[in-house]
Amino acid sequence: MVGRDIEKMVAVGLVWGATNAFMRKGALIWDKALKSTPQTNTPQLKKWLKLLVIWQYTLPFLINLSASATFFAILSDTPISLAVPVTNATTFAATAVFGTILGEETRSGLALLVEEPSKRPAHRLFKNLIGDDGRVYACAERTFFAFENNGSIAWTVQLNYMCNPNIAPVHGGSRKARVLKIHPLKIGTSEPAVEVFFGPGEIIGLFVSIPSSCVLISVQNRGLFAYRLHGQLQWSAGPVLYQHGYRQGCRENITDCYFTSVPVIDHCESSIYISNNLGELYSLSVRGPYFKWIQDLSSFGKTFTVTPGNNGRVYVTIQNNALVLALDVSTGNILWQGSFGPLSSSDYEPVIDANGWLSVGSLDGYLYSFSPTGDFKKFPRSASLSSVIQVNPILDCSGYAVYISQTEMEGKNSQIIGEYTYISAMKPRNVVFTLLNPASGSVYWSENDPSKFMLNLSQSDLKHFLLDERTVLAFAVVSSKFFSFSIMFIRPCTDITLII
Repeated sequence: MVGRDIEKMVAVGLVWGATNAFMRKGALIWDKALKSTPQTNTPQLKKWLKLLVIWQYTLPFLINLSASATFFAILSDTPISLAVPVTNATTFAATAVFGTILGEETRSGLALLVEEPSKRPAHRLFKNLIGDDGRVYACAERTFFAFENNGSIAWTVQLNYMCNPNIAPVHGGSRKARVLKIHPLKIGTSEPAVEVFFGPGEIIGLFVSIPSSCVLISVQNRGLFAYRLHGQLQWSAGPVLYQHGYRQGCRENITDCYFTSVPVIDHCESSIYISNNLGELYSLSVRGPYFKWIQDLSSFGKTFTVTPGNNGRVYVTIQNNALVLALDVSTGNILWQGSFGPLSSSDYEPVIDANGWLSVGSLDGYLYSFSPTGDFKKFPRSASLSSVIQVNPILDCSGYAVYISQTEMEGKNSQIIGEYTYISAMKPRNVVFTLLNPASGSVYWSENDPSKFMLNLSQSDLKHFLLDERTVLAFAVVSSKFFSFSIMFIRPCTDITLII
């Protein structure tokens, strides 16, 4: 029975993949037709009707819907944990094959926007840090790099350990890992430029706070450790604390309960926020291992991202449910909640500007922004149907504006399966960099033709690396005139900390 169901799943995936490719072809015909007509204030509904009269799009669309109905019929007898992976894998493979048959190129990534090198880049840059000095810091395997805003290498440090690709470096002082502190001012001198700050251990996350003069490190099955910037241990705490004869934390399961998130600090409240594997969010005092409150958020999900607002709010982003919660920092009570579009990854991190607005970029091409009171805005007001936002927005030096990267794709397609929205797209066509103020809606800068910028990067030291959109956006930010003007008034930090 299961074998026959798998055959049906594969068949559905093949139909979805084939129709995706044909629908993209029809969408391109529609796009060319729109561009060939005079630019008037045509209602959006009329544009959609023009798309529906194109048989190259409508016919595969109807077949695609028929396959969706078949898929839901299969779900009645088959576990979703089996059906979704099989159909999705088949769909993506079939989309690529039929796209190639129809003459599409199947390359991916922003490297398409510049001339391709003759050889594959040797290294991939991991998650980066934009420094207060206008440089971009990133690891590649066992080497730590500091790049100028034009892509040239300012300095490098050879490490004795492999860098962690999933955790970005920070300012300040389920694998074995160490925390290293790098002293840029000691590079080239007789003093060691790299020192082991912590480890080894099963490090989950790292947070460095200059105002609080502390380094927070969460370690798997051991707890949370607070250090001074120079390395002295201040205190440590686990997910369970007994105060006045009462147990706090891990209400459902005390034997298999541990911290799972990156610790963060709300400087206005002197509070630390961290969550455990049971979906509980903790508020601790920076001065010692004391729980201010614990909020059970397991009804929304057990995996989420915590972002302090420094405005009387702490925000919780549940990526799988495309939901954001605003909690009161004093009590942990939920004040409001809001929804946004599908995200590109489960570790997506929103940004909060100096006005207290939280911003999240979505694969539907919009930037979703929420005010401290829950007011909601979408940017741009009329996004292209083929655009996506795949990487986190970056906060401007002023603190009041954010940079976003919108990638225009050929043949973007979305499908809703159960409670989730799946988006597939191939062959990036263009990218737009924008600097905007979510509170006022003002757009300060926008670059619709980054070909010159991308060409300059391809001719710099970055030509030796494989770049993702996160890295390209970082260099677009530090290269902009607004960022360069802002860093003139900021004193650069000296030490950099990273997990390897």
